[in-house]
Amino acid sequence: MKKIFLSLLLIISLSAVSQSLNFSDIVYLNPNETASLRPRICLVDGEPLVMFTRNSLGEKIFVNRKKDGEWLGENLISAEGVNFQAGTRLGPAIASYGEVVYVAYILDSSPKQIAFQRSVDGGLTFTESLMAYNLGSELAEGIDVLVLPDGNPVIAFIHYEAGWTAASQVVLRSYDGGETFTDLISIDNTPCECCTPSLIAGETTYGVSYRDNDDNIRTFKIQISSNENAEFTSSVETDPTNWEVSVCPASSSDGFIVGDTLYSTWMSKPGSLTEVYMSRTNLDEEIIIDWSVVDSDTDYGSQNHPKMDGDSETQVVVWEEYREAKKDIYGVVIQNGVYGPSFSVTEGDSVENKENVDVMYDKESNIFHLVYRNKGENAVAYRTMSPSSLSVEELDSNLLGLFPNPASDKIQLDMKLDGMSAFRIYNSNGELVLADFYLDFISIENLQSGNYFIELMNDSKTYRSSFVKQ
Repeated sequence: MKKIFLSLLLIISLSAVSQSLNFSDIVYLNPNETASLRPRICLVDGEPLVMFTRNSLGEKIFVNRKKDGEWLGENLISAEGVNFQAGTRLGPAIASYGEVVYVAYILDSSPKQIAFQRSVDGGLTFTESLMAYNLGSELAEGIDVLVLPDGNPVIAFIHYEAGWTAASQVVLRSYDGGETFTDLISIDNTPCECCTPSLIAGETTYGVSYRDNDDNIRTFKIQISSNENAEFTSSVETDPTNWEVSVCPASSSDGFIVGDTLYSTWMSKPGSLTEVYMSRTNLDEEIIIDWSVVDSDTDYGSQNHPKMDGDSETQVVVWEEYREAKKDIYGVVIQNGVYGPSFSVTEGDSVENKENVDVMYDKESNIFHLVYRNKGENAVAYRTMSPSSLSVEELDSNLLGLFPNPASDKIQLDMKLDGMSAFRIYNSNGELVLADFYLDFISIENLQSGNYFIELMNDSKTYRSSFVKQ
């Protein structure tokens, strides 16, 4: 059984946090084309390369690259009459390393193929469509691509037998610059049947993050390989929400790896609303270090389709959310474990529904590159953001020490508090399961085994911590 250490469900609650977000102006990247579906972004020498598609009046794939500070304009890279899998949530994927760029997609024409196009000049020119795998009568859905430091691509997707049966999570890997690929490498034979996998990059490793389906318990896991090969570890759970749902949520995860730590974000719905979560997982020890809802309020609507990038000190999570009857893109900056307030990524754009956000971080310049679709304007919108450091003026919560932890029958504080102290205990779904006044110890005999979050109020201070009931 995998070990889980629940650090702080809410991390740290701040009474006064100031943060400066430096946004660039918004640029529409498709002024001459009606294409705008599912924009995706990568970086070439610190400058953005954005891909977007059109699936009406003939399917097409475009890129627009910024070079030496100037956008070069829409560049059609797909051939006439190409028939690739496309839609609001499904479509081509793009990735880069140095000057090498790959665009991968699923061809629905005969024969069905996993196809790609390659650029070795930073996305200025691309090859024609090339085949990575011949599907024949087999089927595929939900594709992602990653370019490793040696310039070789990895492609992940969900594979099906004929008739959309026997779903399995698979990858293909090339060792010769895309000239040939391995046979299908099986990652999981019981994946969530339509949640697109995500390829996660690290410094010396990479991973396949996917939503599993174990008797309709749909949680995210990851398998890791060295950059030098495609020899994957057993799966590591990164999502402890244990969401039970009979239908596929059609929502993928995202993240990155620093050393042995995976930073990941995903959507889950263990309660009444779909919410965006984030976790840190030690991949070597297979331990979830901490996890939390990223940003939630009773006045918010459903959250979905998060994306994430950053480093070990600063992370940015962005997602779609309904507020005030409109779908917008919101974000949160997390610095050294401290969550800033949520903000609208699209501030200054026209008042229309927004979707399909993507984010890429350039650590050299400390700039986050953002792209999304303004659905009402049928536009691909791009801007940058550079967050300043968080300024924490006053903490209204302190870390609470508990012992023993894990515990089976009771827990105690490792400090003495003056006056009466009320406590509340929540389960991993955020549901209140126990509330009372603290008197020397807290009996947890009647709690089910699992992870819990405790909040204790004493005078004007609130203390928070977590514990494991054995």
